[in-house]
Amino acid sequence: MKHTLIYIFFILFVSLSFSQTRITYFHDLKKEVSISNIETIQLKSYERLINKGLDNGIFWFKIEKFKDKDESFIVQILNDQIRNTQAYQNKKELDILKGERYSSYAVTFKNPIFLKVDTSREALIPINVISHSTFFKAEKKDLLFIGFYNGCAFIVILINIFYFINFKDDIFIYYSLFLLSVTSSLFISDGMLYFFNFSKNVINNLYVIIHFFVFIFSFLFSKNYLQAGSYFSKVNYVGWFILVLVAIFFCLYIVTDIFLFFVIMELLGFSLLLFCWFLGVLLFRKNIYTKIFVIGYFFILMLSINFFILKLFGFSSFYISAKVLKLGGFFEMILLSFAVVYRMRILKNENLLMTSEIIAYSKEVVLLSEALKKTNKTEKHHLKEANLSFRELEIFNFIIGGITNKEIAVKLNISVNTVKFHVKNIYEKLNIKSRKEALAI
Repeated sequence: MKHTLIYIFFILFVSLSFSQTRITYFHDLKKEVSISNIETIQLKSYERLINKGLDNGIFWFKIEKFKDKDESFIVQILNDQIRNTQAYQNKKELDILKGERYSSYAVTFKNPIFLKVDTSREALIPINVISHSTFFKAEKKDLLFIGFYNGCAFIVILINIFYFINFKDDIFIYYSLFLLSVTSSLFISDGMLYFFNFSKNVINNLYVIIHFFVFIFSFLFSKNYLQAGSYFSKVNYVGWFILVLVAIFFCLYIVTDIFLFFVIMELLGFSLLLFCWFLGVLLFRKNIYTKIFVIGYFFILMLSINFFILKLFGFSSFYISAKVLKLGGFFEMILLSFAVVYRMRILKNENLLMTSEIIAYSKEVVLLSEALKKTNKTEKHHLKEANLSFRELEIFNFIIGGITNKEIAVKLNISVNTVKFHVKNIYEKLNIKSRKEALAI
């Protein structure tokens, strides 16, 4: 029985091994390989995917299948940035499929397929070999998921615009623009613009421009949402400084088309996003909506760094697909949309409380003003009843002004004794005994 199980396991293992596709590759650094001599080159085994990061250039792949050789298959490179490819069979070039999101070829495996891939950006080359029938089913599911994600994002954007129109809070328009730029970036990464026959150069430039807008609107949304300037006086200067650096390298890339400038722009841009998230961490205990921001922003930020940044440096162990990033995007949309509305309600209640306090304070000021007017009238009436002469009233004003008898005598050009005489009469008429009591009147 034991030997029988081992034999069955061995047969299954061999069957599965020979049903798999075998892919090998060669990195043509010197650009010396062609279809005429590729079979003489020693190739390396291709595992899950190739991710050489910035170590780009030309790669040759040999794709073989040991079973179902007569069945029609689709060979895809699941990277929208890679469009410069050629496929060969029996040393004849195959036609690339038109109107597909990724570089794709329809093949049969009666003979090996040789695939030439020229990577001018990051050397991330995920190759997918799938049967013709399965390909259309998978593509239909992918497009359905893409449509569902974009539809949800569009609804959230419309809701935020509605809130902006009704409540005049800029935070809603900043979040709408941030979400629109993120969704547009993923839309391009899914290769959707190739359905509309956009050229590769136009798509690359749009990709960079939209990333630049992601950084701008993310910063504007974060700093206004967190109200970080109220807690840290120089935080806005730091954020704007990083954003200016991003803008400089953005312009350099657009003008020169040097990929290194794009990489630096991405690093600075995601540094800005990390900076915004770190501000949220510092303010974590201030209120509930800041806590929600930190949690929701963390997931989409970490997934985005994985998807957009790590691939630039060849970290293939952490590679995630656009579908995983969109799932994180759903989570972020739900949390941040709730947080933005919740924040508005909290601030609205705080504003109502502040307004009621201001109204109450204003009423107190009015009451005090009226009481002061009554007091002044009483004092004036008291002076009127005292029946002070013109000279006595003149000297009384000097007294309450803090002027001494000697100074009064000089100002009025009379003797000090005369001043004392008038002061004595003033005290008697007002029924007071000192200058302090005169000031009180």
